[in-house]
Amino acid sequence: MNRCKHPIVLIILTIYIVINRLFIKTAVDIFFIFFRL
Repeated sequence: MNRCKHPIVLIILTIYIVINRLFIKTAVDIFFIFFRL
């Protein structure tokens, strides 16, 4: 079996982490907006 890492997997993982960080940041911003109201 080929044990080398595929760059496609690393790219998908990076995009997944970036989307998760953006989603968490947006959720925190929405939470603070509702908290101020």
